[in-house]
Amino acid sequence: MFQVRRTPLAVIARGEAPKQSVSPRHGLLRFARNDKLNHLIILLLVVSLALLFSTPAAAQDGGPTGMISGEMVNLTKGGGSVAGQTITLKTSLKDTETGQSTAKTDASGKFEFKGLATSKDYSYAANLTYQGAEYNSDPITFSPGEQTKPLKMEVYDAIASDEGVRIMASHTIFRPDVKNTMQVTEVFIINNDTDKTFIGTGPALIGSQKKTLSFSVPKGATGFQYGGSLMDCCVVLLDGGLLDTMPIMPGTKEIMFSYQVKHKSEYDFAKSFSLPIERYDIVVQGEGVTVQSDLLQQGETLTIENLPYSHFVAENLKRGAAVTGTFTNMPGSPGGNPIPAVLFVAALAAGLAVAYPLWRRRRLAPVAAAAGQRRSPKDRRQGLLVEIADLDDDFERGAIPEKDYRQRREEKKRLLAGLMPKGKPKP
Repeated sequence: MFQVRRTPLAVIARGEAPKQSVSPRHGLLRFARNDKLNHLIILLLVVSLALLFSTPAAAQDGGPTGMISGEMVNLTKGGGSVAGQTITLKTSLKDTETGQSTAKTDASGKFEFKGLATSKDYSYAANLTYQGAEYNSDPITFSPGEQTKPLKMEVYDAIASDEGVRIMASHTIFRPDVKNTMQVTEVFIINNDTDKTFIGTGPALIGSQKKTLSFSVPKGATGFQYGGSLMDCCVVLLDGGLLDTMPIMPGTKEIMFSYQVKHKSEYDFAKSFSLPIERYDIVVQGEGVTVQSDLLQQGETLTIENLPYSHFVAENLKRGAAVTGTFTNMPGSPGGNPIPAVLFVAALAAGLAVAYPLWRRRRLAPVAAAAGQRRSPKDRRQGLLVEIADLDDDFERGAIPEKDYRQRREEKKRLLAGLMPKGKPKP
């Protein structure tokens, strides 16, 4: 057995070699008191221990390290405070929402979310409600090696008056569907010229949302479908009217819907407008259609998809204006091969030289509800699922920029999640 003497720690701290010796009876070498190799071995041991106990904290706990550094900005001139606002961040893993967290803005509108997973499978979306209007961020993802993402949440002061809202252009399109039944498509290009969000007037209709837009439709109309920025979840359908409850933010938005009406060779038409309108066009499939009206003027015949359309125009109508008339020689049966309404509207816009700055080609979502009734959550969920599928199709064929696609998809998913039955898994 060999014997080893213990060396005082003070000696090691002074950098001296330990005074160890091993009995030569076992054929081992004796270490000299100042042996340089002995000194180097001890230094390596000390460094190794230091490295072991100085491992970074992130590696010790293995937690996610991503961060969203955000700022809330009010774009209304002289607008309200952005301090103390609640920002909600929703986390999704492979497009399935897995949870959410909240943060408060500081006095200057700054906020942070820390400890976020940065894998490519994770995405985040922030939203907040400010003065009664909801605002949503674009989807947020981290690039490889990225740890911090900036985020700006832009809001506006709310206003309960629609004085700054107008209709830039509107079209009503009549196309025969089956015998004595007409497919009617209506398109509205609406602009909010102010720097405030119009949140509606009157009593709450859906949740806390109030009426922001109203459209007159013929009594007895059936087969409603919605498109553009009109969302099934936020519409109230009446017999003779259609109400939208989505806030109108500054800028331009498009509304589109269609329905069916019965008719004969003569058709009595009535349309009222709750907002001032710069130009109103009516097009009817077929030649020789005439109208008796105080406001509508005969326009030149249009050719769309190789079919003639009679054309009528009214311009610069005031708020509350009513356009009435009696059409004669209305077509009784379809002619040619019908094309989807949204494609027809795009062709019509080209023929009228009207620009649709935000238009997206998509199918109209069917509406399953009787006039005068709010649609059930099930029907509204179905409508949102159709809208999400349309967005996916449009994105796959390159019709929608990725940023726009992801923003609109996250908004529809958020609305869909709010309509899901409690206790059941989300699709």
